[in-house]
Amino acid sequence: MTQHTKLTQALEAIDRANRADPNIEQVEGASLPKEYAYSLHMTRWLFALEAEPSERMQIACRAQHIERWTIPRKDFGEGRKNYYQWRQACGRMHGRRAAEIMA
Repeated sequence: MTQHTKLTQALEAIDRANRADPNIEQVEGASLPKEYAYSLHMTRWLFALEAEPSERMQIACRAQHIERWTIPRKDFGEGRKNYYQWRQACGRMHGRRAAEIMA
């Protein structure tokens, strides 16, 4: 399997995961799952900033909020401290899910 094929498969797996987001967002007249829309937006920005980003950067960019809806912000309470705890929990989960997909 070529590196390009592995990258394509990883990005497609991330997209499948993010398409499961029950939260919907309107993007240019289309209804898209929120985190899927976010991952596409971030990928567009990545290519706007870097003409040939590395495969790792493409995966990191696309998986930045993978399945974020599974850790609701409201579960962490109000305030800055709880917000940062939520962000850290999300970051650990995003990293773990991206690693599972790449494996």
